[in-house]
Amino acid sequence: VIDYETSNVEPYVSGRYADTSSATRVDDGKHPFFEKWHINVPKGVKGDSLKNFRIETASSTVQPYDGQTDDINNNRKILIYDYYNYDNKQDGDPKTFYLGDYNMIEDISMSNDGTITIQYTHDDNITFSKKLKWINSVNLNTSNGVFTVNYNNGADYSTTLDWIKSVNIENDGTVTFGHVNNEVTEF
Repeated sequence: VIDYETSNVEPYVSGRYADTSSATRVDDGKHPFFEKWHINVPKGVKGDSLKNFRIETASSTVQPYDGQTDDINNNRKILIYDYYNYDNKQDGDPKTFYLGDYNMIEDISMSNDGTITIQYTHDDNITFSKKLKWINSVNLNTSNGVFTVNYNNGADYSTTLDWIKSVNIENDGTVTFGHVNNEVTEF
């Protein structure tokens, strides 16, 4: 007859992983047909975990990623998390990993020429030159018929309009139209 008793034991010794399993004979060994054993069964090693999702200024403490040097030099904010691996230590071996850019719009500004500038927390500013257009003024010169539209971005429009300024009917039936640009039409 073989009899067994078991106990759960920690898989770590002094905070480090160790094989704590054991099987020890606990009877006095005098009986020829009986043995009693005590078996220590370690609890499972903790699983890996992700912790401490956060936003921080880029630094060299984060595992290397593309663009890291530029982010550090420009003090940009990034999204990071800690990955804990419990294979060797009871409290885990943390490593900090880059998840992505923390990229929020800080400001949107517009200048008088219609240029829009978007400032981001991470990426460089984006500028859209003269994208918005509006009319600053409209002018009609009644002496020469010049019609002008002035826009904010300098793309002014000008044309000459024509209209009848005067009508004369002569005794012989001739009709004369005087135009704003000094042209004369007779019928």
